[in-house]
Amino acid sequence: MRKSILEKRERGEKAFVLEFKRASASGFVNESSADPQAFAESVNEYCDAFSILTEPTTFRGNFSDSEYFLRFGKPLLMKDFVDSERIVDCGYYNNFDCILLISDFLDTERITTLSDYIRSRGMDVLVEFHDPALFDELKDLKNVIIGYNRRNLKTLRMEGEEEMINKMIGQTDNPFLLESGINYQKMAAMDKLDFDGYLIGEAVLKDRKILAEIKSREVIRYDDARPDN
Repeated sequence: MRKSILEKRERGEKAFVLEFKRASASGFVNESSADPQAFAESVNEYCDAFSILTEPTTFRGNFSDSEYFLRFGKPLLMKDFVDSERIVDCGYYNNFDCILLISDFLDTERITTLSDYIRSRGMDVLVEFHDPALFDELKDLKNVIIGYNRRNLKTLRMEGEEEMINKMIGQTDNPFLLESGINYQKMAAMDKLDFDGYLIGEAVLKDRKILAEIKSREVIRYDDARPDN
């Protein structure tokens, strides 16, 4: 997954990771697209990778949902509250390519340990943060994907500070994703930022207009290209 995002960066394009989930802690319930196979078939042409919620209680997820996405040959991100090697192994044995680690719930030492273990399994790591104060602890991590979650997972409120976070992107060599609260009305504004791509969840499930917006952005050039573009 990391390689795929970096390849799009090199071409001056942004990556799209589209997410399947049955429910959310925010109160969202997936009524119309709860079939993972149907979802995968309907959005495959619009994305570079799939994200799958595997947490069973709040998100009604299942590790075995990965089987419906494998035939498309795209990276699979396992989104869960990962805090142990055992959960990482569940992802590995269910053919996931990337594992989410949430820095708002894990300290940097634990993130480093789990990241090393994930990579030893041949998978990538997406390290997510919401609190901007955590970025200084994450920016020097090696060979990870960094994600900024606009939603505060402790309050479930959308508190996006993407303009401020955008100024931090040049401080790391890692690819940088923007997550949560992205809908088709906001896409034009998001295009002006330097994030390498978007992770989009509920918007895809609630309103398919965003797919048309994604399709129109097959190639998105940055206004101010970075030296490595």
